[in-house]
Amino acid sequence: MILSHTPTKREIVSFVVFGDGRYDFRVLKAICEKFNGAKELVSPQLQGAKGLTNSLRSVAKLLDILRINVEKTKFVILIDKEHIGDIKQMKKKITEFFISESIKEDVQKQFFKFKILRGSKKTTLYIIVMGYNKCIEENISHLIEKIYGERVAPTRQSIREFLRRKGINFEDLIRRASQKALNEAFGNVVELLKEIDR
Repeated sequence: MILSHTPTKREIVSFVVFGDGRYDFRVLKAICEKFNGAKELVSPQLQGAKGLTNSLRSVAKLLDILRINVEKTKFVILIDKEHIGDIKQMKKKITEFFISESIKEDVQKQFFKFKILRGSKKTTLYIIVMGYNKCIEENISHLIEKIYGERVAPTRQSIREFLRRKGINFEDLIRRASQKALNEAFGNVVELLKEIDR
């Protein structure tokens, strides 16, 4: 499975919108590479996709402009927990853009699946929440601990310093992770990729 900014000739299974940008793209791209297959996730570079409201607006815009069978294509918002706030508010915010039905939600409130309708277009929307309390750096810090047995503060600076000291980057870190370590640190992302790869 691959993640790219522009579609290739592969089968597109999902469009991904990031609630907070490039950092999350690099992490998801590396995790996708751990999954074999010819399917593709596309993350078009849309303006202003910061936070939940703008991410939902971006999905709505994609639904409005895409001329493909969206029922077969999934939409994903990958977003830090700090941008979600209250779960009831999140679900209410979705109804500002779509008619929606909640299909699945995990106990940790990190994996949400909705059937959505906008105009005559029906599709599936996943909201994948990163961070246990705040952000994706918490997941990365957890992964470092699982692989290296070292605790690293869940901040970009601390993670960068650790990776620099080891002479690796994010992609190398994820490549070195066992499936078990990935499941523990990024269980919601792994579950998403398995589900959309079916």
